[in-house]
Amino acid sequence: MTEKPIPLTAKSNLEDTQSTIIGFLQLCFIISHETSGWSIVPAMINSDSIENYFCQQSGKFNGLNTHPTALQYQRNASMYYSDNPHYLRKVTLGD
Repeated sequence: MTEKPIPLTAKSNLEDTQSTIIGFLQLCFIISHETSGWSIVPAMINSDSIENYFCQQSGKFNGLNTHPTALQYQRNASMYYSDNPHYLRKVTLGD
């Protein structure tokens, strides 16, 4: 009987990590190409600020829906940023 290797982490954790890295790289791209004079301090971008963002979106726009789709998040983000134009700067720069 052969033993199956034990994964280091759950598949969902790997997907979350991959999503976070992709999001961070996109944030770097946006800031470097669309704004001048701003920089990213990776230590300021932590899971607390990301979790806070998603919790606010879920609570404000989705009601009891705790698992919104990517399309719902996209629409919600547009509404959220129109209500809070300085939020992205605060999260990325720690102002």
